[in-house]
Amino acid sequence: MSSLEPVTLQAIEQALVERDIARAADLAEQALANGARDPMLLNLVAWKLEEAGEYDASRQLLDEALSLSPGDPSIIGAIGAVLRKQGKLGDALRTLDEAIKLDPTAAAPWLERGMALETGGSLEPAMASYRRAAELDPQSASAFGGVAAVASRRGDFDVALQFAERALLLDPLDPQGAAGMARIDIERGRADSALPILDAALASNLSDANRSNLAGIRGDALDRLGRYAEAFDAYAESKRVSARRFEQLGVDGETQRELADRIASEFTSIDNWPGDVTSAASDPAFIIGFPRSGTTLVENMLASIPGVVALEERPTLAASEQYLGEGGLARFASASASELEELRQAYWQVVRAAGVDPDGKLFVDKDPLKGLMLPLIARLFPAARIIVMRRDPRDVVLSCFRSNFALTAAALEFTDLERTAHHYDAVMRTQEAFLAALPLARHELRYEALVADFETETRQLCDFLGVEWSEDMRDFAQTARRRGVSTMSATQVTKKLYDGSKQWRRYEERLRPILPILDPWVKSFGYSA
Repeated sequence: MSSLEPVTLQAIEQALVERDIARAADLAEQALANGARDPMLLNLVAWKLEEAGEYDASRQLLDEALSLSPGDPSIIGAIGAVLRKQGKLGDALRTLDEAIKLDPTAAAPWLERGMALETGGSLEPAMASYRRAAELDPQSASAFGGVAAVASRRGDFDVALQFAERALLLDPLDPQGAAGMARIDIERGRADSALPILDAALASNLSDANRSNLAGIRGDALDRLGRYAEAFDAYAESKRVSARRFEQLGVDGETQRELADRIASEFTSIDNWPGDVTSAASDPAFIIGFPRSGTTLVENMLASIPGVVALEERPTLAASEQYLGEGGLARFASASASELEELRQAYWQVVRAAGVDPDGKLFVDKDPLKGLMLPLIARLFPAARIIVMRRDPRDVVLSCFRSNFALTAAALEFTDLERTAHHYDAVMRTQEAFLAALPLARHELRYEALVADFETETRQLCDFLGVEWSEDMRDFAQTARRRGVSTMSATQVTKKLYDGSKQWRRYEERLRPILPILDPWVKSFGYSA
């Protein structure tokens, strides 16, 4: 290891004390160019490359640094940060947990862990990690901002305000603090106050993740102010940046829209799809439909009933998803009883690993896109009850376009308005074909009807599920706050019943190019033109 000049080391350490990481990285880069080789220098220059989106080059320097200083928690934590930005959230969390185990008092891995968890939609654990980072480093604007951002998404506005004020005091341009404060202003009827906060943060040097998030919130503020043309442009900017994030991650392979079309074609080519193999009264209920169709609302209504437990958007069918690969449905159709039982047990293992005990209860599996898995569900759980959420397709597609989702295969489809509409069309064609062909009990629940006549609709739903209707269903907002909600519906579902119908009318002119794509479903589902 080549030595580092004392004067350079002193300058770097001073920059770090002043929290000027960029200056420290520049000094480190010059030192490396002059022949020095030191783990700290490599870590700092790796950070600079990471900030520029050069993740592979950053990782090379970090691997070299780790070879010079094995087991160094700061380097391991930095590797976790790169993995997070590459979208490898599982690997990132495992790496960050390793760094925390080596040094539980270091704030940086806790902060990165919070970011990784929030990106993946695990809001409660993210909040805990951000809080721990803030305790360990009271000068970290990012840690306080992280708490504020998550709390504002969950509707905990008093907590969000406390932490957002602290974050912005430490750094007036902190993107998470700005996001939290802006959401507070919007929800409390002060959207005009949110705009200066958002505009200042957006004018600063931001990661694409933060820029996409803040641009979307800016769209929400403009929407509340009735400035719909500007709001649409803000949402479009958010989606443009999200699309760039996918490009940087190098996402390739079959899109979810292509998956929907392929499995529909494969399913229709199979003669005599097998009927019941094993049927159990304990088979789950599934809530399907499409993102932003009201599935989270219904899940929390049902979870409010004694004797009902629910889980939101977890890969409960992960062990069976292999059969969604090319040619897989034909293999699944001929799976033996023992193979199916093994897959059922794998399903319930995932449920229990998520902290849900389904024994003796009705288990509700909420995942709007599991409609694409109905052939798997029909063979594994022939007695499953399927709740199909309906909402005006124009409102659904607009809402998906307006929402800033975590980076997933589905979210890639929502990075462009026309692409979102085509994805909706593909999923509906496939889902409806499965529902028509498979002998599954189903109940259609219209979002607009639920909002208009809560008791009638929920009583009919309970009759279908075979559970007793309860007044507790009206307390869905309290249930959502207690359980924690990770989806984009978190803010709405933690408040009173929310009527989101006919929002598309505000944006009708901008939606005009996609209306012909959605029109068949508007008519099929009985919505007026």
